[in-house]
Formats: sequence, C-alpha cells, structure tokens
Amino acid sequence: MKRYRIFSPQCNDLRWLIYLWLIVVIVGAAALLLPLLRESVREAEAYKFLVPAAGAFIAVIAKIIQDLFVRANSRLGAYDVVVADIGAICLTLSSFRLEDVREETGEQIDQDLFRWKLDKLRLRSEDYFSVFDLQIPEITGLRRETLSHITQFYTLLKGSRDAALGAASWHTKLPQSLAYCELSRVFRLVVCSLEQAKPVLAEAGRQREFEDVAATIEIYNQVLKVFQHKCQTEGAASQ
Repeated sequence: MKRYRIFSPQCNDLRWLIYLWLIVVIVGAAALLLPLLRESVREAEAYKFLVPAAGAFIAVIAKIIQDLFVRANSRLGAYDVVVADIGAICLTLSSFRLEDVREETGEQIDQDLFRWKLDKLRLRSEDYFSVFDLQIPEITGLRRETLSHITQFYTLLKGSRDAALGAASWHTKLPQSLAYCELSRVFRLVVCSLEQAKPVLAEAGRQREFEDVAATIEIYNQVLKVFQHKCQTEGAASQ
C-alpha cells in the first residue's frame, strides 16, 4: 500500500529520520514520567505544567513524521515516473528499424538514402529529457547507485543525440571513413546509455522491459561492430 512506501530501499534516509524522531519521543516521555513516579503526589504537582508542553511536543513530532511519509511518497512517485520514462525511451529505441542500416553497411552507405535520413534527423523536435528534468528535485534522495545509473542513462543518451545531430550537419559528399567512424560513436553512446537502463529497470522489478533492453543492446552491438569494422577498414584503405 502507498502509505508503506517509506520502507522502500529508496527511502532509507527518511526512514532513519522517523526512527530518530520516535527515539526522541520515547526518551522525552521517559524523562517526564520517571520523576513523576519517584516523587510524592505533592511534589509531582510541580510537573503538571509539563503535560500540555509534552502534548504539543508530541504533536510537532507527529507532524514531522507525517511530512516524512509525504516526502517518501513524492520521491517514489517521481522515481516511478522516471523508471516508466526510461522504459518508454528504451522501447522507442528498440522500435527503430535497423535492417536497412545493415543493408547499407553491406558494402557502402547509400549516399542519397543516408542524406535523406540525416535531413530527417536534423528536423527532429521530440524531447526525451523533459520528464527527467522535471523530476530531478524529487529523485535526488534516491540511493546513490540508482541515481547514478539514471543520470548516466540520460546523459549518455543526450550525448548520442548530440553526436547524431552533428552527423546531420555534414555537407554534400560524405567521406566513407568519416561516416562509419562517426556513426560508430553514435551507436556506442546509445549502447552505453541502454546499459545504464538495465540495472534501473531490474531494481524496479520491470523484468519484461529489462529483457527487451537486453535484446535491443544485442542488436545495437551488432550494428556497432559493423560500423567499427567499416571505420577501421575504410580508414586503412584511405591512408
């Protein structure tokens, strides 16, 4: 249930704060009650004024603990959104048709077809990073390893898009060696990005998405090897 999300591994810091405040309440209650038990009834009258103060103190602590529960729900809500976004981006990457890329790399890149693809790349306007940018304030409290994988996934993906957009700015005739080497860098960044998505999806219990990403990485690695081979071959031939 949602109110128990405080027990998630992603909320260890908040849970320990709750434990700390509960200890403070117990110690404070003990410090108030022990003198009352040891003193006579007449002397205990002097402690009566502490009862309202103790009640107010407990109310404040209860409000603090409630706020920590709310923070836990907000953090895990943002975490769920980011994980879903990563899964959707990985699904999008897995849906890209790479069969024609393999055909193009059989001998050499079809200049007209490749130029048409680069023109489409230059005109792209979708933004894969708005969800991450919006959720950053909420997810900074996640486990260090989890936050590291999430950040590296988006950063490497941004790097791959920058590299691809750089390829889209090439002019007229495209040197084969340059094309293969640049494309190998793009695919390498995409593969590295997908590798960072795997532990995030696995930790979130999204087994199906995890398996899909693993299959996508295998396909991208195959294309990457082709480009790397062509890069080395063309580069050696041009020297």
